[in-house]
Amino acid sequence: MKLTKENSDLFLKIILNWGKTVLRVVFTQPSNYIESITSKNHSTEQLSPEEWIRVRKVVKGVHKISPLFLKKRKCLMEALIVLQTLKKQGIASDFRLGVKKEQDQFSTHAWVEIKDRTIIGGPVSGYTELIRTRCIQR
Repeated sequence: MKLTKENSDLFLKIILNWGKTVLRVVFTQPSNYIESITSKNHSTEQLSPEEWIRVRKVVKGVHKISPLFLKKRKCLMEALIVLQTLKKQGIASDFRLGVKKEQDQFSTHAWVEIKDRTIIGGPVSGYTELIRTRCIQR
């Protein structure tokens, strides 16, 4: 991704959303934060090609910025950052939280989907969804 004015603005928004999300998750219950940015409304609008391009840029930006703040990727934080950034751009997305059991151990995983396509947090096969909620611009 070339560093253009548009991309640098997007990176700045991602970093600001990262800070807000970290503060809210650390100082409140993560479930309260998730509830505050999600909606029970279910948009059925199709995304335009331009919106899909913005989605890809947001995901790429989060992947580039993530190593600066985390020693290893944390799916929950990345999913929440993408969710919040897309919400601010008016793009509806779906937050998912799942669990799976492997050899007597449970693991959890968070991811974001748009129109049943995983945009961040893949692969998700084998996880049983515990939380499924929609995030749209209010």
